[in-house]
Amino acid sequence: MDDRSRLTPLQKDGLRELGNIGTGKAAAYLSDRLEQDVTIGIPEVDIISLPDSMEDVPDLLEDDGGASKHIGVLCPTDTVTGGVLLSLPRNDHVQFLHLLEESSPDSTEHKDFLTTVQTIADCYLQGINQLLSTDVNSGSPQMMYLPRSTLMIHIASTIYKDLDDDQDSLPDALIIRTALSVGDDIHGEIVMLVRVSETEKILSALEELVE
Repeated sequence: MDDRSRLTPLQKDGLRELGNIGTGKAAAYLSDRLEQDVTIGIPEVDIISLPDSMEDVPDLLEDDGGASKHIGVLCPTDTVTGGVLLSLPRNDHVQFLHLLEESSPDSTEHKDFLTTVQTIADCYLQGINQLLSTDVNSGSPQMMYLPRSTLMIHIASTIYKDLDDDQDSLPDALIIRTALSVGDDIHGEIVMLVRVSETEKILSALEELVE
């Protein structure tokens, strides 16, 4: 059975609502933190297939001086194998740092950014936990600087690297991707990634909610 056929339209709708609630919580925090209007898009639900090894991932070097690369900050989750990711284009990341500096002029820029992303992930998961009565928490943030086309593959591979799986290839990942904009100039996305084989935990909690 193809992985994409595992999700029914109703299940996809439920997962989109999770993304909407989680990102809404994160956006409310971010708006207060940066004193800026924060808007979110409609969540997209998909399953990404991972390569057999990182050697199969396209070359990360690009000819545009890195302009198309994204800053990705991953906060792994504990109860399910996955994580919450904030992804920002390079130039938008710089603008984000400027806003942080304006709101907290005495803070250390890099540390403050990671702390802010950690709180974003915590707010996202808090929204999901409150809805589903689950207890999923985020770990320490990890930053990556990669082209958007390969960012998700590297993020998922990072999540799975410590798994002791007896298999020839990396497991696929469910992603719930939601666009997020800060003011008029910063456009990124918040993504929740979950190992496909563990989505049943989330789907079961969704089913209990609607019963």
